[in-house]
Amino acid sequence: KFSGPYTTPPVPYLGIGFGYGLDYNGVNPYGLNFGSAEPNPDDPYRGTANEPQKQRLTVWTATLLGEWQRDTWRLISTTGFQQTDFKIHRDQDTSSLAFQTLDLLDKNLQVSQEFVANSTWDGPFDWTLGANYQWDKSPRTEIYVPDALNTRASDSFNLLSNFAGITLVEGCNPTAPFEGCPPPKGPGETRLDFIDAKAAIQNHVAGVFGNIAWKRWPWEILDDRLTVSAGLRFSYTYRKWRDDSVVQSFTQPLLYFPALPTPPTNGLQILTMGVHDSKSWKSVTWKTGVDYQISEEHLLWATVSTGERAGGFQFVSDNPFDEESILAVEIGSKNQFLDNRIRFNLTAFWYDWDDPQITTRAGGLNTTTNAPSATSYGIEAELEWLVTEALLVNASFGWLESYYDEHELSSDSTRPVYLTGGCGIDPQCLPIEEVQVDLHGNRMPRSPRFTASFGAQYSFDLGRFGSLTPRVDVYYRDWITFRQYGNPLDEQPWFTRTDVRLTWLAEDEKTWLAFWARNLEDTAVKTNQETQSDIYRVHYYDLPFRAGLQVGFQY
Repeated sequence: KFSGPYTTPPVPYLGIGFGYGLDYNGVNPYGLNFGSAEPNPDDPYRGTANEPQKQRLTVWTATLLGEWQRDTWRLISTTGFQQTDFKIHRDQDTSSLAFQTLDLLDKNLQVSQEFVANSTWDGPFDWTLGANYQWDKSPRTEIYVPDALNTRASDSFNLLSNFAGITLVEGCNPTAPFEGCPPPKGPGETRLDFIDAKAAIQNHVAGVFGNIAWKRWPWEILDDRLTVSAGLRFSYTYRKWRDDSVVQSFTQPLLYFPALPTPPTNGLQILTMGVHDSKSWKSVTWKTGVDYQISEEHLLWATVSTGERAGGFQFVSDNPFDEESILAVEIGSKNQFLDNRIRFNLTAFWYDWDDPQITTRAGGLNTTTNAPSATSYGIEAELEWLVTEALLVNASFGWLESYYDEHELSSDSTRPVYLTGGCGIDPQCLPIEEVQVDLHGNRMPRSPRFTASFGAQYSFDLGRFGSLTPRVDVYYRDWITFRQYGNPLDEQPWFTRTDVRLTWLAEDEKTWLAFWARNLEDTAVKTNQETQSDIYRVHYYDLPFRAGLQVGFQY
């Protein structure tokens, strides 16, 4: 669902690089005629998209497991295969404006092999050794914006000319009087505009790992109660990237004023080619831990570990993003009370991130880059209580602080700044720049400060008629932001969601019938956000209130 309002450049830069100012209610501050444009209702579950969405996903998987058991150790082999074909056709701008239709096609093939050997003896320590390899290939990943519906009614959809690195039509002079350029295109006339981003990707990922856990000690007070473990892993990632992306558009010849709201566009071609590249990443990560069994009902534990995620490539960019790494410290306890009728677990954690990977915008496409370092810390608690043989209660609580802890300026494309002087009508002068945001102190995306849940169920014994179990679950999540810039327009406010379920189970416990209802509050919750044309937001929402009936039989 498109979320307005559109950004409208002030005079004299009306229309340069942007559509005219059409907000989500269909109101046009300049009174221009958009032909098929209709008001877009301010309702997350309704819209006026002029192109229906179609989606198809086919997945084939196969797994082969093998186990070799010996007296004191065993070896497990896991072989995996997966093939995925995904295709989607949608109205990219999610409005009634007749442009930005998008097709996405993605094919992927993946093969993996893992060997894990571990001890089964009653020795003073346990050990684990393993190796894994994964090869995956995406022979075709393509994002295509066709020209027919994309440009016929979009005389205002123009791109700025003369960016560094573009290739113009051969012989075309990019400045007035534009000698050697194709003839101009009039308002509403179909132009051969298209975006065709496509890439082929190959990944090779391999690793070897080992772990040892010492559990026998010469002191009786610690023997079989204290376990100290340490593990090491070496990982190697090699990525091969072949990008053959092309972007083409016609642009207007000069800056213009409201007196000329629909000028013809010049036949200037912008052609951006992707890159062919390859790169490898190596990492050594480790983990240490200690467990202490106070009694059969109470366990204390602590771990210190490192982790790393390899970098990669992205469309129409010759700058691969780097790997991210993390240092994690966790402590906790696992407890049982009242003859194991109450289970209570508590965890506290602290994470130190280096170069975390984040999503931003560049060249009109979503790209991945590295942010400055970040810190996360918090606690998580879980409770499960069997009050009676029929009544079960569970609850959870989480507190999280997660923010960037270094000063670094990053461009927020949704906050353009329009220069008011020094450009005149010179097409060589770019009238627009982006607000530079210092990420220091900003929260990391999708990191709610508080979360909580509560659930309860009661089973009624109906004798030979089986059992009937009503259940209720309530979930709370604090506000989150989808981007790292501290912009209120990127936020999803706090919300609660209540789900109910009524289950009948036959006496033989083979046949069951369940009625369920979810999101009783009927709250519209944003689950994802995309940024289109660098400045317009499209939000995806969780489903509204819904109810259903399920019937099952197990044999």
